[in-house]
Amino acid sequence: MLELGVPVWLVSVMAEVLGTARRHEVRAGWNRTPAGLVADHLHGQLSRRELHKRLLDLGQPLPASKAQRTVRRPYTTPPMAWLHEAHEMETASANGQPSEAETATELQVAAQPKLEIQTLGTLRVTFLGEDLTTKVLRRPTAAFVWQYELARAISAPEKPTSREWLADELYPGFDNETQRGRLRHRLYDLQQVLQGPLASSITMDAAYLRFDLSRCKVDVVELLDLARRCQEVEGLLSPATVAQMTSALAASSEEFLPDWEDLEHSVTAGRGTAGSAIREVRSRLEAAKAGLLESLGDHYLAARDPSRAAELFEEAAGLRPEHPDLRHKLVEALDASGRRRRAEEVRQSYLERTSEAE
Repeated sequence: MLELGVPVWLVSVMAEVLGTARRHEVRAGWNRTPAGLVADHLHGQLSRRELHKRLLDLGQPLPASKAQRTVRRPYTTPPMAWLHEAHEMETASANGQPSEAETATELQVAAQPKLEIQTLGTLRVTFLGEDLTTKVLRRPTAAFVWQYELARAISAPEKPTSREWLADELYPGFDNETQRGRLRHRLYDLQQVLQGPLASSITMDAAYLRFDLSRCKVDVVELLDLARRCQEVEGLLSPATVAQMTSALAASSEEFLPDWEDLEHSVTAGRGTAGSAIREVRSRLEAAKAGLLESLGDHYLAARDPSRAAELFEEAAGLRPEHPDLRHKLVEALDASGRRRRAEEVRQSYLERTSEAE
């Protein structure tokens, strides 16, 4: 027993100890792989932002975006007023009509497929059904420049970004020559990303960078344009417009580029001023949402549905408490719907706010 049993037992104990150590080593290494990180995220041990940050640090592509339900927008025949307006514009420009070549060029540009960019809730870039989001986010600095230029084009389309400012934003504290050299490398990386359908999104020259929104279809741009057009209409709206506004309000509840702060911190440690462009777009979105709520409330008030109008006016007043017209409309809708006690509360609250301001 001593000659045969004890040595075999010792060998089995040693094999078990070595096997356990090897399993722990393999498991610890697997947790640092893309598959291990995704598994930890699915088990609730890792947040989505932390997962994206670690995958970007490893140089790995991000997981595919969740499938989004496509909203079909109903279309109706344009009103006769539009035809009259088009006829007047055509008559006014009779002496300066564009040439056939210019008209053909404009039609050709309009007919070209556009890059579709979703910025609300998450960033998603597609072209003819192909998802290009991973290409945009593959390199953090290139993703930072691309998203900043997009926000800059929305908030200040008439002001391109100078290379000098961008170099100082990315590499503060270095001398000008070092900044320019490093920026050239980063813009080269960006040009590697901007291939194929993405090539038309940003144009560069010796001094400036510009994001070309005319070749893109951006959800925020469409939402802001819809809010502007709806504010020019008084009274009842068409069913198609109401459906568009309802869909836009649902989209506006999501944040514009929600992962920007994490990306900015990883690239510039949050010490630059690029975030001001993103905050400006978010502020415009909030104002546009209030405008859509007010326009939709006016529609329901004209349609003799004061209860629904009061809900919309109250939400809009929460976004723009300094707007006196919204308070008056809210009080009017509450009175018309029979909620006089609530109307009096709003009226007194507005009077108190006014007296404090004086």
